[in-house]
Amino acid sequence: PKLFDGEKRGMTAKGFEQKRDGESAPAKGVLLLNYGGPRAEEEVLPFLEELFNDPAMFRYPGWIRKRGARYAAGRRAPKLSAVYREMGRFSPIWEETEAQASALRESLGENFGVFTGMRYFPEELDATAGRICDSGIGELLLFPLYPQESDTSTLSAITAARDSLNRAGFKGTILEARNFFREKGFLEAVCELLREKLGSMEEKPRIIFTAHGLPVKLALKDNYNDQVRETAKLICKELSIILSLTNPSANGWQ
Repeated sequence: PKLFDGEKRGMTAKGFEQKRDGESAPAKGVLLLNYGGPRAEEEVLPFLEELFNDPAMFRYPGWIRKRGARYAAGRRAPKLSAVYREMGRFSPIWEETEAQASALRESLGENFGVFTGMRYFPEELDATAGRICDSGIGELLLFPLYPQESDTSTLSAITAARDSLNRAGFKGTILEARNFFREKGFLEAVCELLREKLGSMEEKPRIIFTAHGLPVKLALKDNYNDQVRETAKLICKELSIILSLTNPSANGWQ
């Protein structure tokens, strides 16, 4: 298994190869970074406060952002709690991220350490950074689990992880993976899921590719929207689907 050169914007297979038998190499690790979400009712409000206080999303002076975050979180928390109650559970993102980490550990083998961290749970991210330091890892790949790159997600997660590692005293080398929407394995996985669903339908459906949207002011300075559209085009090309605003497929923004 190979991972990515942190000096590249996308993903390549340089600089992070698995150690061969008999070779001496520093201990290496991967930190899978994700958004995070409340696991219980009592985590809803602090999660939203961290989210609304993110300078990558809300570019205001810190004192304004902090006060606004408390106000916005207080108004939003009851609505978000109601959504989770309708779902019948709180956020599944923790279990899903840990499942990915477990699969990666099995694939990479014992020469690598694999960790998980959530952007909007700073105390737990700090604790993870401490475990990374205690493990003796000398080279660490920060891997946000967002296929497309955005300052509001990818860069925000990387910045938070670097801050936690600095506080923990990490002295090793840090590499970064910024996006992977063009990677063959990612596209094949998405297409496999779509083929499975499309094959079970009697009539030809319309496909809507959905993604988080960005405020217009941020989107004008960010490559994320273009990368989402390119992802849809790559999937449609692989599945021989016409990408159209009317039929049979389209982009949709949350």
